[in-house]
Amino acid sequence: MAWLDLAAPRGPGSHYAFYVHGPNEPEKGHRFDATVALIDPYARELSSGWPLRSRVIDGGFDWGGDRPPANPWRDTLIYELHVKGFTRLHPAVPAAWRGKYLGLTVAPVIEHLKSIGVTAVETVALSVLRHRAVPARSRIEQLLGL
Repeated sequence: MAWLDLAAPRGPGSHYAFYVHGPNEPEKGHRFDATVALIDPYARELSSGWPLRSRVIDGGFDWGGDRPPANPWRDTLIYELHVKGFTRLHPAVPAAWRGKYLGLTVAPVIEHLKSIGVTAVETVALSVLRHRAVPARSRIEQLLGL
């Protein structure tokens, strides 16, 4: 049996982590260590330094009159893309914006997506990984900036 402790957050800006208690029996697939803080896989923000901690955010946001698109699901085409991979070589994206979310705001990029029928863009989730020394980076590591 595994038990979970939560270092309770106290509001926006506070940090928290999970601590899981259970057997440490690798031969049975159990690797519990109650001294190791685990980040929340559903956290919307992480601390900026080590050790990583989940951070409570203020979920309020003024959309300034913006609204979700009113496309019915049958007419929706969601295009999933990696921001860096999609914008880093695009000739219409200013060099300083390549590989950044700003690169997706350039009119020719939006026009291209619309021309192929895209009604919504979903960006590939960013992952937080501890940097490690490796002799040669793979293409995917280079693309993700690891």
